[in-house]
Amino acid sequence: MFTSIWAVSQVVQAVTVASSVGWRGIALLLPLAWIPLVMTLNARRQRPPGRAPTLLVLRVFQHDAQVQALFDHVIERWRLSGNTVLIAGTDLADRTLDGDDIFTFLDGALASRFIRSAAEVAPRVAGFQLAPDADGRYRVNECYCHDTTWQDALHALVRASDVVLMDLRGFQTHNAGCAYELGTLARAAGRCA
Repeated sequence: MFTSIWAVSQVVQAVTVASSVGWRGIALLLPLAWIPLVMTLNARRQRPPGRAPTLLVLRVFQHDAQVQALFDHVIERWRLSGNTVLIAGTDLADRTLDGDDIFTFLDGALASRFIRSAAEVAPRVAGFQLAPDADGRYRVNECYCHDTTWQDALHALVRASDVVLMDLRGFQTHNAGCAYELGTLARAAGRCA
């Protein structure tokens, strides 16, 4: 955003100056070349050694506003220190949507994002973007699942995660998916002890 604002300002200046000095007015755009360099160096300097921690977010899918508030308050802060992984759902679609998702939808290739079999889980998780972006924030990586594959994705995400945040507000006995997730977490904790 900073680069965009500064670029617009510099382009206006360059065009104004170019009317009197010609193509030499383009020299006013040279300072923009420093921004990517400084951002890259700053990101390398601030990046802690080793692998950043990964947070798995699990939730009851029916409570959209509450989960969105949780995402806004907790996950956005977490992204400054580590990665976030989750099973995608409509409850957080507007919080996790990025440019790549939009172009995939416009290309009519959204179905390719969904994990169709257990064999597709490991390559999908291995393909997560775990390096921080230029602004220093880590990404939110999602698994788009069908009813037949979300459990396989859950097991892979639990193995790949260092920390789990499970929002159980609104949990009731009919939320069999959450009960399954709790059982999976309990068995994973037993292996770690």
